[in-house]
Amino acid sequence: MLAVLAAKLYSGSLAGGISRTLTAPIDRLKMVMQAAPPGSASGGGMVAAARAIRAEGGVAAFFRGNGANVLKIAPETSIKFVCFDALKAALATDAANVTAAERFVAGGGAGAIAQAAIYPLEICKTRLAISAPGTYAGIADCLRCVVRTEGAAALYKGLSTSIVGIVPYAGIDLAVNSLLKDAIGRSYAARGREPSVPAVLGCGMLSSTCAMICTYPLNLVRTRLQAAGMPGSPTFAGPLDCVRQTVSAGGLRALYQGLLPNMLKVLPATSISYTVYDMLSK
Repeated sequence: MLAVLAAKLYSGSLAGGISRTLTAPIDRLKMVMQAAPPGSASGGGMVAAARAIRAEGGVAAFFRGNGANVLKIAPETSIKFVCFDALKAALATDAANVTAAERFVAGGGAGAIAQAAIYPLEICKTRLAISAPGTYAGIADCLRCVVRTEGAAALYKGLSTSIVGIVPYAGIDLAVNSLLKDAIGRSYAARGREPSVPAVLGCGMLSSTCAMICTYPLNLVRTRLQAAGMPGSPTFAGPLDCVRQTVSAGGLRALYQGLLPNMLKVLPATSISYTVYDMLSK
C-alpha cells in the first residue's frame, strides 16, 4: 500500500513539474494580463504583455516565478491525484462502476484539499510573476515580505475564491478526464491494445477546456485578490468587490481577460501532466 502511494506521489510530482516548466512563459503572460487593469497595455492583448515581459530581461523574464510554481505544483498535483483516487474509492457505491456525480465530488474535494495545502506558495508564485524586477529576492524573501508588511493572513488572500473555483474546476476536469479515459480504455481493450499517447492527451485537453471555460472568471478574481496590497495594485473589499470593480472598468468581457494565454497554457500543461502521470503509474 505504501509503495503504491509513494509511486503515485512520485508520478504526480514529476508530471506537475514537467508540465508547468514547459508552459511557464505562457503562465506568466496569463497572470500579467489578469492582474493588469482593464484597458491597460498589459491587459489589452498578448503581444503588448509579451513585449513588456521581454523588456524586463529577455527570455529569462518569462520564467520568473516558475521556481515557486514547480515547488508548489509537485505536492499539489500529487495530493490531488492521491486524494482523487482515495475519495473516489470511498464515495463509490460500486467500485467497478463509479458514476459521473461520484467522480465530480471526488475531483472537487481532491482539488480543494490540494489547493489549501499549498496556498502560500500560490500567493508567492503570483507575486513573483507580476511584481517589478527586484521587488523580491526569491521565494523565501517574498513570503517574508508578505508576512512582514501585510500579516500572516495575507498568505491566504483569495483562498475562499480559489476553493470556490477549484472545486468545480477540479471536479469537472477530473470527472470528464476519468470518464473519457474509461471509454477510450474500453475501446482500445476491445482491440487488444493500450490507449495511445495522443488519445490520453486528447482526454486531458477536452476535460481541461470544459473546466476552464466554466470557471475562468473565478480564476481571474483569485489572481487579482492575490496581487492586492502590492505597490501599484488596486485593493478590494472581497471577491464581490473585485468582480464589481473589474466589470465597472472593462465590462463583462474583462472577467475573461487573459483567457487566450490561459487556454494556451492549461491545455498542454494538463495534458502533459495527465500523460506523464499515466505513463509513470503503469
